[in-house]
Amino acid sequence: MIKNKTGWVLIGLAFLGWASLSLATDMNHHASNHELSVIAKKFDFLPKQIVVEQGRPVKIYLTSLDVTHGFAVKELEIDRKVEKDKLTIIEFTPNKTGEFEIRCSSPCGLGHVEMKGKLIVVSAVSSASKPIIKCPVTGDIIKYPANAYAKTVYQGKTYYFCCAGCPEKFKANPRKYVQ
Repeated sequence: MIKNKTGWVLIGLAFLGWASLSLATDMNHHASNHELSVIAKKFDFLPKQIVVEQGRPVKIYLTSLDVTHGFAVKELEIDRKVEKDKLTIIEFTPNKTGEFEIRCSSPCGLGHVEMKGKLIVVSAVSSASKPIIKCPVTGDIIKYPANAYAKTVYQGKTYYFCCAGCPEKFKANPRKYVQ
């Protein structure tokens, strides 16, 4: 049994890290809605850009690595506090298309005003006409390049990856994954 507070905090942080990685890995696998993992830290949102479809439910799992931050999208009337080491879940259904600025709405230090991201809401019709992108390592579908975990260019072609382990596997032996 864990007898001190530090032990419980470490277990909690490990769980949040696992949950964030698991969610980031799975974020492109949900057909009925968008589920995304976003990390807030001084003075950045990761990923910086999120692409979702108009009219489809969105669930964002937010964590902060350092201090309390905010996650605000004025045009969609979203404004939530994101406390350090706690999971905050934001659920909404975007009702209009466009590019919207994500801002930190809780003063977090000298770089606070520069802490921005972008939420892009596309129509279902425009997203249906886009080509299917697959992770070269796992074959998992990545619905929008902006939501990919990472990308790299190999022999003049851009490859997108679904999770943390894929870029390293690809870099170790790209010929294995290129067709």
